[in-house]
Amino acid sequence: MINGKELFRFENYNHWVNWAARYFRMYSNNTPKEYILCFDSIGRYCRIGKEFMRARDQDTFPIIAYDMRCEVE
Repeated sequence: MINGKELFRFENYNHWVNWAARYFRMYSNNTPKEYILCFDSIGRYCRIGKEFMRARDQDTFPIIAYDMRCEVE
């Protein structure tokens, strides 16, 4: 289980190709980009195109982007 707030998701590879730049630009206004982490449906970290292609080839979409900042009380 991923402990972070879901920001957005990519339902398939084409969705990632067409929307990734916009989503990251929109959400990085409120969440520093180093805290936006993406994981496929089996929990593997996806950061670069090769990893998104792996998810396509292995049918592990959706890939979900999370805000992974730690909340300190």
